[in-house]
Amino acid sequence: MFLEGGVLFENSRPDHSTFNLLLLDIEQMEYLALLAQWDGSRYDITDDTETWGSLRRLGVQSGSKCPLVPDWQTTLTDPGANFTHSAKKNLDIDDFYVWPELQVTADTSPVKRNVIGSYLAEVANLNSGVMIGGEEKSGKTTLLYQYYKSYHERGYLPLYFRGSWFLKSHKNDPLRALRMALEKQYAKTCHTSFLQAESSKRILLLDDIDSSSMSTTDLSECLEVFFRYFENVILTTTDTATAMSVLSTERIEVLRNFTQYDIREFGHKKRLELVCKWAEIGGDNEANSTKWMANIDKWEKDLTTAVGRQFVPAVPIFLLTLLQSIEAGRSTDLKNSAFGHYYHFLITSSLNEIGIDREQWAEVFNYCSTLAWYMYSSETHHVLDSHMRGFTEQYKTEYAAEVSYERRIRDLSKAGIVTQRDGALCFKYPYLYFFFVGQYIGDRIHEPDMENEIDRLCSDMHLRENANILLFACHHTKSPVIYTRIAEALDGVFDSFKSFDFVADVEILNSLVNTAPSLIYNEQTVKESRLKDRERMDQEEPGMVTSNKDAEKFLKDANDAIIRLFRSMEILGQFLKNHYGTTRNPIKDELIQKIFDGSLRGLNGITHVLLNQANAIFEHFAQEAERKGESQDLQIAAAKRLIFDVTAAITFAFIHKASSAVGSSHLRDNLLKVVNEKGTLAYELIETSFEMDLPDGLSLAKIKKLNASIEKNVFAQALLRTLALKHLHLFKVPYQDKQKLCAELDIALTKQMALQRDQKRLQGK
Repeated sequence: MFLEGGVLFENSRPDHSTFNLLLLDIEQMEYLALLAQWDGSRYDITDDTETWGSLRRLGVQSGSKCPLVPDWQTTLTDPGANFTHSAKKNLDIDDFYVWPELQVTADTSPVKRNVIGSYLAEVANLNSGVMIGGEEKSGKTTLLYQYYKSYHERGYLPLYFRGSWFLKSHKNDPLRALRMALEKQYAKTCHTSFLQAESSKRILLLDDIDSSSMSTTDLSECLEVFFRYFENVILTTTDTATAMSVLSTERIEVLRNFTQYDIREFGHKKRLELVCKWAEIGGDNEANSTKWMANIDKWEKDLTTAVGRQFVPAVPIFLLTLLQSIEAGRSTDLKNSAFGHYYHFLITSSLNEIGIDREQWAEVFNYCSTLAWYMYSSETHHVLDSHMRGFTEQYKTEYAAEVSYERRIRDLSKAGIVTQRDGALCFKYPYLYFFFVGQYIGDRIHEPDMENEIDRLCSDMHLRENANILLFACHHTKSPVIYTRIAEALDGVFDSFKSFDFVADVEILNSLVNTAPSLIYNEQTVKESRLKDRERMDQEEPGMVTSNKDAEKFLKDANDAIIRLFRSMEILGQFLKNHYGTTRNPIKDELIQKIFDGSLRGLNGITHVLLNQANAIFEHFAQEAERKGESQDLQIAAAKRLIFDVTAAITFAFIHKASSAVGSSHLRDNLLKVVNEKGTLAYELIETSFEMDLPDGLSLAKIKKLNASIEKNVFAQALLRTLALKHLHLFKVPYQDKQKLCAELDIALTKQMALQRDQKRLQGK
């Protein structure tokens, strides 16, 4: 185990102080490493992950003497789907497998404890029994296969058994089922030695227990016999609570002591790990490849766009399906890298997989879009079977389509498009419902009733469902009806405020402090920096706290407006990305300017209340200082810095939201034209944020010119430094350029960075 230690006191930087906190769970043999950093008033935990590591050594026994059947070995390394990669002809699961996080379901704390999936690869951590829950396609089977290989390589005797393998005939002879699995997996020469081995060496991996067709009583009886042969068991199920209620814990007492986990969907960090592993196939190395980093950035952004609104479960099978298509550059399937095309690709891939001819796709899409609109109009996402039959008959009459209800529902279910829940039919995933409602709107965009419906959706864009429908409608149509209505809605948000002025409106902020906050660039690999940043994003929960009642009321009243603002910006930006090649430049320029102006109005509206409360905050700090007998001047200075820093953080969020809304290299020329025509500092900073989000966006000449123009504008300097530091952490930048950029913006470089550079130089001699 290796932990990088913090520096409590450093002569060159007396304001920089860190130390490590190590929590040890001796009973469970686990550790949690935390880093505390001085923020000017107290030490704060900067990396508060709840992922515990193991203190146990991986058990290593002599190599297994029980060889596996070749077909079973192939099964264990099979990716489970027809994945392809341009750099390697035949992929196996280890080329891109990323251990998921497992959440302890019995944890009653507000933030549940998580462990990395590899934690259970150590047999001692099984504590005799583990139950893992996970939705369909969450990766339960592949996880068990990874455990199987790990145990077998270290001399244990794992046995995989699927719940559906239990047959009624096994009721009277459960060991027959065990022998059947043994024959599938181990060579005949070791069947006897397997059965005669100590139970501590045998590990049962029981997959998808809910798939068994046996009665609860019969299944429990079989498991009771099975468990006698295995000291350690891992059992997977769709739902752990349901499985525990179905299985007989009175008969199988060991189940009561099983530790229960749920497989978590891939968050920002796990998605980045997956993207990096995919990029590394073929031997690419991020330390020497700028192209590698550019690919990482693009692929990660594309995946985040596709799953970031929780339309698609962030599970490996979906992520990899999208990732291989992005990497392969299948322009016919994923043109423009617009998110709507990702979902279209997922749907057509599913139809193709179950044998639906391409000629039928248009009719199937029309059926689904009509069904989605039927649900939308009925204000329900679920339709009873009797109503579905009536809908299908009406559809056949309207479109003269030869559709067999039973076959259509069977095909759509098999393709994973619809599913049965609580006796009613619904779309299986949110993206399917929104995609097809959006298609219905796009196909009928110029009908008067549809234009009225779009007006209604735009007026209530703070409602998530309305915003999602408009977002998908922008994929299906480029009609002016859609973008003009959304632009009008954007113009109406914070319309009583003018755009934030980075000259006039920052005078009060610049008077609060003498210098911009000092920033430090700690050298790490780009991959390490991104992983830490994504871990922070997974843990972050948005929120804003204030003790002033007037401020609370303002923020509460402004909440819907902020949501409408950001969603309308995002939807307009997505429209531009979807249709950049077919939308005329004047329209693109106009929409970009509306997005920027909307963001700046919102920024002015939100900072307005904070700055108006400045004197009240100063007075509160002064009173507290007097009560404690402390220096009022020091307390007021701290209050000024607090207001400056909070406003700077809010400003960064709004500026970055504006730039990311149009964050496509295809819109770069239009953006530059708009910025040059407007000629304001606010627009220049949005442009800088846009460029700093691209791998090739760092222009030292532009940065130097901008920095010179804001020499006396402390607030603008603080924002520019933050944007530059973010770029350094997320992209590969040559050392000399890093040095010049940090020197220009007065960003401190750590000694460690210089030392690493010198070591690399000496190694090269």
